[in-house]
Amino acid sequence: MVLGVTGRVKLRWLDKKTGETGVYVEPPCGHGSVSPDEDEPGGWCLFLWQEGNYSCDCNRAPFFTHDDVECGGSRFRILEAWVTPEDTPLGLEIWMPLPGLAEE
Repeated sequence: MVLGVTGRVKLRWLDKKTGETGVYVEPPCGHGSVSPDEDEPGGWCLFLWQEGNYSCDCNRAPFFTHDDVECGGSRFRILEAWVTPEDTPLGLEIWMPLPGLAEE
């Protein structure tokens, strides 16, 4: 299966400050953080959450909690990650593991 711009990401996360865990599922909106322009499955998604805007706690906070959070990279940890295949019809939940996004 090829991942593409309609692919979505699902993340299980940990707030290291509060101990709270949760699952964030990217909403189906016709585009997602998974891009077909990368050499590996979830390539753009990996960059976005590991090095891009979503790697900073202040930008992760709206997805994970309602708290105001200062910039940094130490509060939130991604425990597990999954992506959907590119052509998954809306309403059909098919998730493939994306192990490269889980953080130690």
